[in-house]
Amino acid sequence: MITGFFNSCTETAKTDLFSTIVKNEDGDFRGLTLNTKLEDVKKVEDAEAMTDETEESLEYEYKMDEDNSFDIICDFDQEGLYSIDIQTYLYNDNDEAAAIKKGQDLYQRFFDKFSKEYGDP
Repeated sequence: MITGFFNSCTETAKTDLFSTIVKNEDGDFRGLTLNTKLEDVKKVEDAEAMTDETEESLEYEYKMDEDNSFDIICDFDQEGLYSIDIQTYLYNDNDEAAAIKKGQDLYQRFFDKFSKEYGDP
C-alpha cells in the first residue's frame, strides 16, 4: 500500500517536488517494489536521510530547502516492504492560499499517476 499525507501550509521548493519524491519510474514507487527486503530498501534510499530504523520500518527525511521537506516511511513484515507513506511539509508564510493550492496540485499528480498505473480507486 502506498499512502500519502500532504501538509499544505506552504509553497513548494523551487525544484519539482513531485519528481523529487517519485525519484524514478522503476518498480512500484521510488525504484522500490512491494516485498523488497529492508536491507535492499536501504541500498536505494539515502543513508544520510535516515532518521529511524527498526526491524519493521525505515524512516527518511529529505530536505528540499530550509523550509520544505518530505518524509518517506517504509513498513515491513515477514514478506518485506508492504507500505510506503509520504508526508510533505511545505511552508510559505506570505501566501497560505498558494501553499494550499500547491499541496492540492501535488496530491492530484500522485492521484493521476497511481490511477493510471493501478486503476481508479
